[in-house]
Amino acid sequence: MSNQSERTGNILEKAADVVADLMQSIFLFLLKPFVPLARRMSDKVKGFLISASFFIMMVIIYLEHTNITNLILGALPLPSIIKYVFFDLVCCVLMAVIAVASIRGPLQKKRCNAMMTLLWTGMCVFFLVSAIYTSLDWAAISIIFAFVFPCVFFIWNNRGDYGTLFSLFTRGVVVFNMIFFVASILLSPITGSQYRAMFTNSNSLGQYLSFTMPLFLIQYTLAWKKDEQRTFTPAPEGLHIKHPIMTLNFVALYLHERSERVWSLIGLGTAAAFVLFSRSRTAFIAFIVSFALWFVLHFLVEHGREGLKAVSKMILRRVLPIVLVVVICVPVTFGLVKCGTFAVYAYAATNHLLPDEYQYLNPFLNRTKLDDTINDFNDRLDMEGKDADQVSTHRTTIWNAFLNRIEPFGHERGKIYVHDYGIAATTHNCIIQILYDSGIFTALFYFAINVAAGFRALLYFLRRRKGDPYAMFPVLMMPGFLVTSLLASSYPPFAYGVALAYWLVMVPLFEKKIEKLEG
Repeated sequence: MSNQSERTGNILEKAADVVADLMQSIFLFLLKPFVPLARRMSDKVKGFLISASFFIMMVIIYLEHTNITNLILGALPLPSIIKYVFFDLVCCVLMAVIAVASIRGPLQKKRCNAMMTLLWTGMCVFFLVSAIYTSLDWAAISIIFAFVFPCVFFIWNNRGDYGTLFSLFTRGVVVFNMIFFVASILLSPITGSQYRAMFTNSNSLGQYLSFTMPLFLIQYTLAWKKDEQRTFTPAPEGLHIKHPIMTLNFVALYLHERSERVWSLIGLGTAAAFVLFSRSRTAFIAFIVSFALWFVLHFLVEHGREGLKAVSKMILRRVLPIVLVVVICVPVTFGLVKCGTFAVYAYAATNHLLPDEYQYLNPFLNRTKLDDTINDFNDRLDMEGKDADQVSTHRTTIWNAFLNRIEPFGHERGKIYVHDYGIAATTHNCIIQILYDSGIFTALFYFAINVAAGFRALLYFLRRRKGDPYAMFPVLMMPGFLVTSLLASSYPPFAYGVALAYWLVMVPLFEKKIEKLEG
């Protein structure tokens, strides 16, 4: 029995090696002309190009969730087939920029984890089979998964410093988040309905928040680890409330020396405020799951051996600031949005620039209070007297309708009529969406790669937590996507920020062996 298992294992290993060798040969051929260019670029320029590319991709993903995309595509003198995949093509070009800018030193073939390689290959093959058999609508996603992401994986598997990639990705997202937050304060007022910020609906905002909150949580953890290695300026003698100038100077210096921690807390607090305003249960559940996982991994796994007293003190010092900042940021963010949008829309209302259908934006008519917003959020979480379909906002009805139409190799892109609901464009569930679009076999491989990636990400953290500050990044970025994927069809990486982050963090999981670090 053991010999049979060993032979089967050897066959799978050889099959994975053949696939990896073929794909890496293609990547080496395609990247060869760009290696001299990459070597001439400084690390600073490369870092800027990578972060800027991720920032532009976030802008594109945002635009795809607004009506602006129709205006852009309508103005472009391109064939309809190119317009259909235009934003995917732009994101592929940006991923190519990331790939070239990521090259450091000579590239060579690397052995990959057999399980991840074969499951990924199976998913890509059946995506392609579905595209050929049913509709070329699925050709773009096949190419993205088969070539674009594996090329980036190959380059970073050669480098090995995955923390650099995660840091540059974070930088691009954080810059986008700052612009997005300021624009929302000025242009997106809080009304009696669910807050959507700069998106066209609150679901898109919830999907965005599902991965930005754990991102800030990771940044907060990294900032703490950095600060533990630093020496800070001590409080001067005579510091007292009677000396306000001295006190203010010290407070400013105190915050400046801990600026990374402060900004990550502000990002986390404002994101939590937007979750409250949007009443997004998806984002709320994603944050609770991410926070619980972070708590277990950071305090119980990383520091559990330091003793109950030390861990309790650490929890108090690190969790209490998060609670306080969230409590402060909710009313402050509410006030900023009300004041910022008042200046814009009061001018529009006074000068009769608001059409009748947009009168709900008139700040003189809109009297929404923070208490009303909090009560509405609590009401949305209240499940008493509701059945599963009501709690899921009719998603169970939609799921059943799509499940009853599943074919072995999928369907063409389109909408279906759902009894007692109306027209449904998506299934609001990733696995059911892939089942319907690309067939049973694609969905099975998709499910398997998700399960395998979860175990590999946890293994990556356990083996590298003592020497890699970014060891937690892959596993902590996964719950947001997994929660979102149960309630939205959010798997395409160039259409959802949460999906882009999820597929990107798989890069170290293809390593043949995740090496254990000891310090």
